[in-house]
Amino acid sequence: MNFQEIHGYYSTLEIDSYLDEIIQEGEVVSLPANKKLEVKAGYIYFCTGGSLSILMPENGLNIGNSIEHMPIGLMERYCPLAKFEYMGSAPVRLIKISYEAFDRIFIQNNPQRVQELATILVYMTIFTIDLHNERRQLTSYQTIRPMLFRYLYRQNTHEG
Repeated sequence: MNFQEIHGYYSTLEIDSYLDEIIQEGEVVSLPANKKLEVKAGYIYFCTGGSLSILMPENGLNIGNSIEHMPIGLMERYCPLAKFEYMGSAPVRLIKISYEAFDRIFIQNNPQRVQELATILVYMTIFTIDLHNERRQLTSYQTIRPMLFRYLYRQNTHEG
């Protein structure tokens, strides 16, 4: 199992029935390349174009990139101790919605959306485990090789 296989499968899942409602209810936010997203308290963001780098705030180390449908700000909502920074890898288009709208769209109205959200969260975890495994290899070559393949793959599948 590698990033390309996981992402390829993830891309085939139909987990975006919520998107039209998010766009209708939300506010468009544009973020230039290499600029940090200021995550406002009380809001969740969905990236609809481009990609965000996820960074550790104290040292700026890149943890990884956001995946499609990833709710930015959700981890911070449920674990206020979690502090991450998000930076545009290229120009990014996001939709910002309130916690109330998020809860209504994903939790209160439709069991299918709860399943979609759970699927997104599971894949966020799988990608994180894959990154952790990738970076704990015995040799530098074993560490760098999958990173390079992931970088080249993302250049073909993402803007930025």
